[in-house]
Amino acid sequence: MYRNLDKVIVKGKKEPVVVYEILNGNSQRIIDLKLSTKQNFELGISLYQEKQFSEAIKFFEKVLEKDPKDKAAILYHQSSHHFLKYGVPPDWRGVKTE
Repeated sequence: MYRNLDKVIVKGKKEPVVVYEILNGNSQRIIDLKLSTKQNFELGISLYQEKQFSEAIKFFEKVLEKDPKDKAAILYHQSSHHFLKYGVPPDWRGVKTE
């Protein structure tokens, strides 16, 4: 069981690599919680990557209503607000460069 976390361009590559969060190893309660919010979380990421930050925020807020401690949703929520307020760099492609 997993959920999509991000896209990252790793050193030596030109195309982004998808990063997944593996849910196995968590308690069944956490697994069930993350699976119950997976669709909203991944829709939020998709909108975020398309620079639709206002819409992305709505989906991250749905996740945080069910799981206020979801660190990834918190980070995307904060980042979406930041980009709404300050804009994105001109070369931003919705992926992180590592």
